Amino acid sequence: MRILYLDESGIGQIDKDPALVVAGVLIDPDTQWMPLASRLRSILSDAIPDGVKAPKHLHAKDIYHGTKEFSRDKWEVERRFKILDRVAALPEEFQLPVVWTSMDRKAFAREHPGMPAAEQLRNIYTIAAVSCFFQVEVYMRAMGKDLEAASIIMESNSDLQRRIPEVFSYMRDLDPTSDYPAWRNVLPLQRLIDAPAYQPKTASSILQLADFCAFAIKRRLEGRADSARFTGPMVKRFMQLREARVDSEQVLWNPIVNPKAWNDKLKFDGNRFVFSDQQADENGRES
Repeated sequence: MRILYLDESGIGQIDKDPALVVAGVLIDPDTQWMPLASRLRSILSDAIPDGVKAPKHLHAKDIYHGTKEFSRDKWEVERRFKILDRVAALPEEFQLPVVWTSMDRKAFAREHPGMPAAEQLRNIYTIAAVSCFFQVEVYMRAMGKDLEAASIIMESNSDLQRRIPEVFSYMRDLDPTSDYPAWRNVLPLQRLIDAPAYQPKTASSILQLADFCAFAIKRRLEGRADSARFTGPMVKRFMQLREARVDSEQVLWNPIVNPKAWNDKLKFDGNRFVFSDQQADENGRES
């Protein structure tokens, strides 16, 4: 049994958040949940300054910017970045596959000018989440363990996730010959069981790591300062699923998710971000 934990980054105002990323990690709960949850709790507890109230949980955006429970007047930048460094090391340390998909919100808005902004965000989030579902379905099948399945836990956001139950049900029951020939290698879903469950973040929740992955990857795609520092330690764990085409139709997942040069010109094409150089080096590392 595996559990996929997913969170998102980039759902603010579209001018400030032109990219939306859904990302997370796939874990073995029998062997990894308890030590990983314990590590996340200790990363937080070890960093709390003397006399400062303990934050409820790790939240990458607040930690990076020094806001809310990680206010910069009480949490100096070195302390905050050390937290992020320790979290960034977890996927490699625990050998966790990192799943992610990015979407261009401005391009979607141009393509759907009559759609209300809230519906645009809901739909683009659903597309990104479905892409992550596909990646894990393919990964689980490739593991070759016929009886092993995976479930999904997402951070709760009822309005954003309104379409997820119906879309997941559709993917579970779809006749693979009926509508989308490009999807017939992944649908109907066989390894992802039950509709996703929704949980809030807590100090022991693995959703804290999913939150970090989404935040760090979004910043890296946008070429932000210090972004390589936080994606570099986990980039080898990014799933690498090459582009699949059937009858000239294209599926939604990222073809190769750790490009050789993150700073190559980034553009949006065919429901995914693409780089001018799509080849990863032999070690899957950033150059």
